Amino acid sequence: SQYLPLLYRFYDIVTGTKNLAVDLHIGGGINLYSDSLTELLNPFNYILLLFKRADLYKAVNILLILYTLAASLSANLVLDRISKKTDSYLKIALSVTYGMSYYMAYQYEIIRWMYIVVLFPFLYLALLRLLEDTKPLAFIFLLAYTFVLSLQFGIQLCMFSFVYSICYILNENRDGTNTAVDAHKCLLIGISLIAAVLNR
Repeated sequence: SQYLPLLYRFYDIVTGTKNLAVDLHIGGGINLYSDSLTELLNPFNYILLLFKRADLYKAVNILLILYTLAASLSANLVLDRISKKTDSYLKIALSVTYGMSYYMAYQYEIIRWMYIVVLFPFLYLALLRLLEDTKPLAFIFLLAYTFVLSLQFGIQLCMFSFVYSICYILNENRDGTNTAVDAHKCLLIGISLIAAVLNR
C-alpha cells in the first residue's frame, strides 16, 4: 500500500503519461520529486515496463524474485574476488543465504530498499580495495549512488564504512593513519556529491 503507488507513478512517468515534477493531484508533485527520481535511478524498476499497467501489482512478485537473485549473485561475485581458496559450493550456499536472509527481512517492509542489499557486497569490496590499494573512485561512486537511492541507508553505510575502516587498520597492526584519512576523505566526497545533486 505504501510502495505500489510509487511504482505506478514511475510507470506513468516513463511511459509519458505523467510529469516528473508536477502532479496537480498531490500537492503540486513537488513532494514526490525525490521519490520519482529515486525510482527512475533504480534499474530493477524497468522490468515493470514488460507488463501492462493493470498488472503491476503482479509484477511486484517478479521484482521480489529478481532482488533476491541479484543479492545472491552480487554476494557470490564478491566472495569470488576476496576468497579464491574457498570451495565454490560453500560460496554458493553463503550467497543464497545472504539473498534469502535479506529477502525474509525486508519483503514485507519496504520493497524499495531491496536494491541496497544488492549493492552492499560491491560497496564492501570497494571499501576493502580503498583500504588496501587506495583506489577510491568505485567506493565514492557507490556511496553517492546509495545516498541517491536511500538517505537512511546512505547514513548507515557511512557509519559502517567508518567503523570498518578503523577495525581493519587496527587488525592489520600497521600505521594506518594515512589509509584512515583517505577512507574518511572519500566518505566526505561521496556525501558532498549527493548534496550537490539532490537536496533531501
